[in-house]
Amino acid sequence: MLELKEFKTLSTKDQLEILRTQGRYMHYRIKGWCKIDLYYFHNYYVEVWYLNHMGTIGLIRVLNGKPNLDPYLDTIKLKVINESDL
Repeated sequence: MLELKEFKTLSTKDQLEILRTQGRYMHYRIKGWCKIDLYYFHNYYVEVWYLNHMGTIGLIRVLNGKPNLDPYLDTIKLKVINESDL
């Protein structure tokens, strides 16, 4: 199992590969010109921000706590985990 701290130290390319092969795709949302995919990976959630106009990844962000998950809570049910619980 890859711990949160280890995941954060990986390159963007490695993070994306691990999410695609081992993560569980949950949902997506659109914000401005970005498509944001949400994954559940082991015991935390990760967003992948795709810059549609450039066809690239702009950001991979680990979510910790309810405020970061709020955009998803209206459309899907998620178990909210705080980083301090990991």
